[in-house]
Amino acid sequence: MNAIEQKILEKISHLEAEQQQRVLDFVEQLTTPLRHYTARELMQMPAHERNAIIRAQLEQSVDEDFETFEAYSEEDLDATI
Repeated sequence: MNAIEQKILEKISHLEAEQQQRVLDFVEQLTTPLRHYTARELMQMPAHERNAIIRAQLEQSVDEDFETFEAYSEEDLDATI
């Protein structure tokens, strides 16, 4: 076992059970391949399953910087009015 593994084990051993579970969940998340769902696949899932997947993805992206864009320009919208 290398030094990093030993340090991780030492730190984890001092955590409460709930905190250890959070660490385990995080490690499993790192080792699980990311699955990309289509909108159709998501809509066909039961609501509780779909919501859990979306919630997990949002939690992963909480620190990401997203760029927003508009599909239509103001000129396009003015032309349709």
